[in-house]
Amino acid sequence: MKIYLYLICLMGIAQFVAADVQTLHFSNGDRLSGQILERSATHVTIVTSFGQQLQVPSELLETQGDKSKEIEVTSEEIVAASKAKQRSWDAHVELNSTFSRGNTDSSLLNIQADYKLERNRHRYDVDFSSLREEKDGNSVKEQDRLILGYNYLYSDRWFFALNSTIEQDPISLLEHRISLNPAVGYDVWNESDRTLNVQLGAGYSSERVAKKDESSSLIDWRLKYGQYLMNGDLEIFHTHQIYRNLEGRQNTVFNSQTGLRYDLTDDIYVNVQLNYDYDTEPALDTEAEDITFLIGAGVSL
Repeated sequence: MKIYLYLICLMGIAQFVAADVQTLHFSNGDRLSGQILERSATHVTIVTSFGQQLQVPSELLETQGDKSKEIEVTSEEIVAASKAKQRSWDAHVELNSTFSRGNTDSSLLNIQADYKLERNRHRYDVDFSSLREEKDGNSVKEQDRLILGYNYLYSDRWFFALNSTIEQDPISLLEHRISLNPAVGYDVWNESDRTLNVQLGAGYSSERVAKKDESSSLIDWRLKYGQYLMNGDLEIFHTHQIYRNLEGRQNTVFNSQTGLRYDLTDDIYVNVQLNYDYDTEPALDTEAEDITFLIGAGVSL
């Protein structure tokens, strides 16, 4: 628990930008005025005189100094920007039923939660997943994973990253694994309707596998992709991590999550997800490959 609290404290608290006044010009001649809550390299968040909060991609804006000039955008672009998920603050909680193939072949339940925050040049990510499976009254799968991430954008596309992962999988004889990985990343896309970034770094891991303690330096690669389609109702996402321990078992581990979310209402959605995990040097009497298919529903917070 102390480790969890310590790592969460590293995430910090985001800073807010000063307010400003913005007038949007629509191509049909309409205007929209309001107060700026946030301006970043990727978007501007504005509260209209009607009290509605909208997020407008930066590519639609023309800026001069610290003051934004009047801009011309289409009504469809504003609707799409407000319909798409807010990039400044985003969270999900999901409950899934699954079947899996790998170390175990049976049904299970899964709970997932994620939280993302972006303020100015700071980005924070928290991802949690827990799998519990019982077969014939016996527990046959217990997997927990917590991923904490922090990014600092030092330019429009390049950023520094600090990631930490805490996980356990007793059925695969992994009692615990803790890693800390600084990295350098690059935003291929960071827009209101799509994101794609990659990271490459090095770090340190400590684990207990098959009742044996091991620690090692490592090389770490990460990719994160997300895109909204159908006016923001459909989300496609994929994340993966590849790391290689340079000492001890000197194994390579691949973890990935790929899926779809479709909005039923503004807050409720259904989702389909495929998780794929691979370890080149699994513990004795365990499988190298683990595949989990998830179907369920979630809530956007």
